[in-house]
Amino acid sequence: MKIIRLFTLLIICSSLVIAENFDVDPGLTPDSPFYFLDEMVENLFDGDPENVLEYRMEKIAEAKAMAQEGKKEHLEYALKKAGDYGDFLEDEITPEMEKEVEGFSDKVENVLNEISEDMPEIKAEALETIEQDKKIVLAAKVSSKIQELCEQLASLDPLEYGRVCKTDDDSPDWQRQLDSKLTKGQEKEAREFFGIMSNCFKNPAECKCDEVTIPAFAKKCTAMAPLTAKCMEGDEDACEKMEGLEQEEDMFDLLPDYLKDVLGEVQDKYEGSKYDLHIPKECREAGALNRKDCEIVMFKIHAPEECVEALGRGEIDLKNRRKADKVCEKIMFKTHAPEECVKEGISDDKECQRLMFKLDAPEECLEAGLTGEGRDDWN
Repeated sequence: MKIIRLFTLLIICSSLVIAENFDVDPGLTPDSPFYFLDEMVENLFDGDPENVLEYRMEKIAEAKAMAQEGKKEHLEYALKKAGDYGDFLEDEITPEMEKEVEGFSDKVENVLNEISEDMPEIKAEALETIEQDKKIVLAAKVSSKIQELCEQLASLDPLEYGRVCKTDDDSPDWQRQLDSKLTKGQEKEAREFFGIMSNCFKNPAECKCDEVTIPAFAKKCTAMAPLTAKCMEGDEDACEKMEGLEQEEDMFDLLPDYLKDVLGEVQDKYEGSKYDLHIPKECREAGALNRKDCEIVMFKIHAPEECVEALGRGEIDLKNRRKADKVCEKIMFKTHAPEECVKEGISDDKECQRLMFKLDAPEECLEAGLTGEGRDDWN
């Protein structure tokens, strides 16, 4: 019996030590007539994740204080406010806060378990807060992994970076700031890419494809440049091989968006150059012997029927092929988009992908931060 009593005493003491470890000062509590002042201050600074985490911990401390006084209504209000702050943190938690929220996690769980033991009638709310705390920790871990991945992709694979890491208005503030920081390096890269490709258009025999930082594009460029040089010298065999490579894969598709526009600018700049006058077989057969007429022929052959019809109606202008392709993409999206995207008024394919993923993917995947934009998100 002495052993059992001693063991029980050790358990009680242990729980008291755990509770003491949660040393957050509740400050003003919901039962105070001046509590509104506390909320006014919080509302002024509730856009910063660090502040919001502090407020959430304070609400849990308030709940603990209210439990000790048996004030159920005020306790529930404190947990509700903790939940509101938790919703914000699930979306906006930053990678730098990962260790901080991990450090709080066990303490929060122990305090909430203690509260639910004191007042069993609020056990459901306490468990819900514990679950939310685990989601916040997971969100912090995911944000840390996203930051690590995007920093690596920005330097190693800009094309994949553009597909996986580009942000929009719904992205967390920390991720938009990271994107802005990383894309400054892309501006420098774009200027260098313009210079490289300008030289390639002027003299493909001396095209420095190996200086392009996009591996897939550099590989394709290395294969295309010597064939282009020989084709311009009148080598028909080289012309046919070059055409074959062009049809295998559009070089624009090998580039991130910020370099696609640069390549389009280079093409437009050297549009009338003698170095860009190789005429595809389809154009020769149609008698389209200048670039403008040839582009119309090639567009009619290879573009979807809906886009060819739009060209006839004057809705597509081939003066800028890049813009023409974008208009065609919008037409095809509008024609074939899922009904859910049409109802939401979405006109962008990537945005539609995000919506469909959000509607169809398991909740666990969404909570882990997957959006459907990544190549392996569904896997």
